Amino acid sequence: MVDGGSQQTWPGRLRAAFVSHAAGISPGSPVPPIARPAYALQALFAGVVLAGVAATDFTLGSGPLASGLYLLLWLALAAPLARRYGMRRAALFMESVSFAPLGGLLTVCATIMVASISEDFADDWLIRSDQALGFDWLAAYKFSRSYPTVVRVLNFAYWSMDPQIVLVPLALALTRQERTMWVFFTAWLIALMATALIFPLAPARGAAIHFGLTPDSLSKDWFWQFGPRIESLRHGAGRDISSMAMGIVSVPSFHAAAAVMFTWAGRSLPYLSWPIAALNLLMVISTPISGIHYLVDVLAGVLVGAVAIAAARMMAARD
Repeated sequence: MVDGGSQQTWPGRLRAAFVSHAAGISPGSPVPPIARPAYALQALFAGVVLAGVAATDFTLGSGPLASGLYLLLWLALAAPLARRYGMRRAALFMESVSFAPLGGLLTVCATIMVASISEDFADDWLIRSDQALGFDWLAAYKFSRSYPTVVRVLNFAYWSMDPQIVLVPLALALTRQERTMWVFFTAWLIALMATALIFPLAPARGAAIHFGLTPDSLSKDWFWQFGPRIESLRHGAGRDISSMAMGIVSVPSFHAAAAVMFTWAGRSLPYLSWPIAALNLLMVISTPISGIHYLVDVLAGVLVGAVAIAAARMMAARD
């Protein structure tokens, strides 16, 4: 006689194996208490952005931004399910690599939409604020062009924000610094949401346009795109968010805020705390030149980062 179990199809055997595995699992909390503020902020931010897209003539489009947004949303939603079924390490990995970049893409969407209703360009008073602080942006920019190697180092530091968005939280997860990781994510989202709210009150054409500069080998084309892109959004163009995706925020500088938060989080990483601090100090220094920010943008960003950390720590203390 043939054993009836041997006749079971492979989908049936797979289902039976999963049921057997699930039966031996003690259900866990999908979201640990320390992670709840970050999850709540991420859900709120995503809900507001997606509702804004649904209620306006903006669309996410089909470019890399939309694809990345869908992938990161899937990872962020899958993580609690994985933890619910006992796969804590898989959940922690998905959260560590998805949470910060997801917030970043949501901010790109939000700032593009609010740029369409933003106030008048604020370059004049931003420059006056710099002058009151004793900083001459144009003189600093021209001086930097005498030292191209230094500018290239600063450019590297400025662009290091993108890999740090994933690598710093991942390092915290791998070294079991989960509490620090979640406080960092909470601060990150607070800072991003504050940036999106402040930006439309003081948009800028950008120093490159304001001072009539021309491109050189050390500059990027997007230095000359801030003002035109914001103006086109105000006039009803560029409703495909994916095709418009780029950083258009002047004040506060999120690079400066990010540098503060990376440095704070890096203190928990053995052997990496000082290299992370040095890299992010260079990021702050690079922001006026490599990011075409006014000094007041940078100072506002540092303040936003510091306040976000303080607020996140207060929220974590309640758990």
